[in-house]
Amino acid sequence: MRGPNGGIIQAFAAGKAIGPAFDLYSAEKQPGDAILPLGLVPAGVSQVEIRVMGQNRAAKSCHVGLDYFRWEPQILSADSGEGIWAAVAATRGCGYEIQNLGGEFSYGHHLWIQPSSRGASVDIELHVSKGGDYDLGLRLTKSWDYAIVQAELDGKEIGPAIDCYSPTVALGDEVRLGRANLSPGRHILKLKAVDKNRESRGYLMGVDDLIVKPATG
Repeated sequence: MRGPNGGIIQAFAAGKAIGPAFDLYSAEKQPGDAILPLGLVPAGVSQVEIRVMGQNRAAKSCHVGLDYFRWEPQILSADSGEGIWAAVAATRGCGYEIQNLGGEFSYGHHLWIQPSSRGASVDIELHVSKGGDYDLGLRLTKSWDYAIVQAELDGKEIGPAIDCYSPTVALGDEVRLGRANLSPGRHILKLKAVDKNRESRGYLMGVDDLIVKPATG
């Protein structure tokens, strides 16, 4: 919840900040962002501390209202730019979970998205701290019952449709989605099961990692 009494918060794990600070001040009371991506929790750490770091100059106090807290699998590539965070924001017609697939995958797992029919989708919420041009890419899982996936950025298609069919489970190559100009703050990358290969028996999707880098050249 944001409002005139909202404080500035930041998450810590093992005594160290794991992400950016968030200012919860607003002149009027209003719901906050769908998700605040607090940061990446190091392996083996099971406790996260949310600290009140101060308050906006216009704020009357530094209150914090917490609706819920949840753990999400790491899906942003290790070589993505600084100040960028990503987490699942919503699903339509599907569920999702972490599925361990071994050392070939970036973090030993992927985000397993489980549509049962064509048209299902998942929204990945991106936060960037600095505006500018970014190069976006995806590395998806392939298998015998996987979909053809189309990405959309803030409501517009970006990149090619990706055929994720393979006779066996395999890690796909990185697919370049393209370059986009992103303003600071929240963006939505939707992954949608738009069709399937003739040989595929389903519409499943799997995200190994999402690559978001400041554009060069």
